[in-house]
Amino acid sequence: MAFLAQRPVASMMRNASYLRPSAERRSSVQIRASAQTFVEDNIKNNKVVVFSKSHCPYCSKAKAALGGIIPKEKFAVFEIENNPECSAIQDVLMGMTGARSVPRVFIDGKFIGGGDDTARMAQNGELKKLLTEAGVL
Repeated sequence: MAFLAQRPVASMMRNASYLRPSAERRSSVQIRASAQTFVEDNIKNNKVVVFSKSHCPYCSKAKAALGGIIPKEKFAVFEIENNPECSAIQDVLMGMTGARSVPRVFIDGKFIGGGDDTARMAQNGELKKLLTEAGVL
């Protein structure tokens, strides 16, 4: 308490640089816009896209289902867990698909589902049909 009495609070606040916005720190709006661009550009530029996390068993399931039909070079996988915008990317995916969870699988710009959905579609032949229609097969 004596320390606070010796040093005025206003002085402490003036020197509290950690409370001031940093030029290096991006705003949440900038991060959201960057994540939106990342997601939209990758969906637009790839016929088959999987937004994934490397440790996720459902992601492995989706990638295996796709890999059982097309070569791995024919689908783009984005492991997002080490991306500094991971949370914002998942927020964007939530807005587009109704869920933040991974995997989020897109074929020809259309969301087809997660890991269980992709595996089910591989089993019943629907995935092969979608890949053929998209010109991937």
